[in-house]
Amino acid sequence: MRITSNMFPDALMQQSNTLLQREFTVQNQISTGMSIINASDDPATFAQVSLLRGQNSESNTYLSVTNSLTLNAQNTYQGMSNLQSILSSVSELMTEANNSSSQTQMQIYGNQMQGYAKQILQIVNQNKDGVYTYGSVNNQPPLVSSSTATSAYAAPAAAETLNVNGFNVSINAGDSFATMKQEIEKAAPGVTVTQNSSSQMVITSATQPLTLSETGGTFLSGQGLASNPNMVLNDTSSGYGPQVATATINTNLTVSLGLTAGSDTSGGSNFAGFLTTGVAGSTDLYNMVVSAANDMLAGTGNGTDAFASDTVLGGSYSAAVQAIDSATGNVSVYVGRASAQLALIDSNQTELSTDVLNQKQALAGLTQVNTANAATELSQIQTAYQAALQSGSKILNLSLLNYLS
Repeated sequence: MRITSNMFPDALMQQSNTLLQREFTVQNQISTGMSIINASDDPATFAQVSLLRGQNSESNTYLSVTNSLTLNAQNTYQGMSNLQSILSSVSELMTEANNSSSQTQMQIYGNQMQGYAKQILQIVNQNKDGVYTYGSVNNQPPLVSSSTATSAYAAPAAAETLNVNGFNVSINAGDSFATMKQEIEKAAPGVTVTQNSSSQMVITSATQPLTLSETGGTFLSGQGLASNPNMVLNDTSSGYGPQVATATINTNLTVSLGLTAGSDTSGGSNFAGFLTTGVAGSTDLYNMVVSAANDMLAGTGNGTDAFASDTVLGGSYSAAVQAIDSATGNVSVYVGRASAQLALIDSNQTELSTDVLNQKQALAGLTQVNTANAATELSQIQTAYQAALQSGSKILNLSLLNYLS
């Protein structure tokens, strides 16, 4: 083996560069807390880290979606649970309001039943920030007032005050349809004014019974407008329908978001929901309760069947009890569905939270540096580097004369 004069200096330089490069790497690891910075540091481990980061990103995305749906699922279930509780009270009241009750008792029962009807309406049309809990994919109120229309719109003959659902609207003589529409919709939230193909002004209240009255004029009587307190299930002409939004909350897992109350319009756009089985022309549960309240308020009691002329509830007290009990049973089915939706979202939330935590821990095990070990290694590298420099310096200063003297 031939030994040249450059052999030792080259070896010393190579060793010094290797030590400096390793020192730089360890210093970076200590400052960043990461044991792998570049793929070249550890290709196999870097591949594992890349895979885990992708899985963690996906899990976090699904978890974010799931978290955003939790409140919706809770509201849906809570509403259905509250509805079931109210209907339990309705059934108890129906049992008490038998034919042996006095007229005074029937009046009391009727007022109570009216209160239950209002509570049902509030639950069915509940919304948060303008989003109806049971409004289907197009966000429409399930129960709407029947519209009331003019024979043909004509401007008011004199100034007066129109009261729409408790809100006063000042109208002036000669107001155009556009002006009337603007004033009513501005004053009365949830009320919509349109003009149909027959030039009739149509007034609809979205979420509560429509009540109209006037002071100081004859606009209502002159135009044929009247209060219409009947709330009916919405139909597909407004965008209301059986479809509810869906969301993917995990790999191969998509859930439906919410429920619909259904529709029983005689026009054929009917579908099943928690208030109706969807038979065209049938009566929904809300209107059954309203009808029962009206029967009780009008009933004379003392052995007279208050439900005898009620075709909605079957024409007798026993038929009315059976009809409401049957509709209540349908609600129980949807309570179970809402409970299942909430349980699925809750379990998915728990699973994803566990996945995210495990993935983070696995990433930490692969990428986080042991600071104490790295500091020890850095000290060893620096010691070796200094030793190499010192020994190299001594050796490089030697010449043949040192050995001849």
